[in-house]
Amino acid sequence: QQATRKQGTEHRTAVIGSEMARREAITQLEKKLMDLPDTPDGKKRGQQVQWAIEAIGNNQRGAFLPFTKHPIFGAAIALPSGGYDLVLLFEYLATSF
Repeated sequence: QQATRKQGTEHRTAVIGSEMARREAITQLEKKLMDLPDTPDGKKRGQQVQWAIEAIGNNQRGAFLPFTKHPIFGAAIALPSGGYDLVLLFEYLATSF
């Protein structure tokens, strides 16, 4: 049970770190999008950058998997602590900025 709880903590840390990395990547791509020239080539590159922004934003695999969908969620967080509301708050905070 202790190992499962530790895995839950490690996953939360990874999710928060991955959300920060996701936001930074999207911010950088949005800046790049703004700097593209208004030419046919620039528009084509803009579509590619926009696709990348959407793909990064919509990714819900690995470290980007929401807490409530992670397989260890039930064992590590919900059962021992009964802190489902706290987990939802962490998920909200990790994805809302």
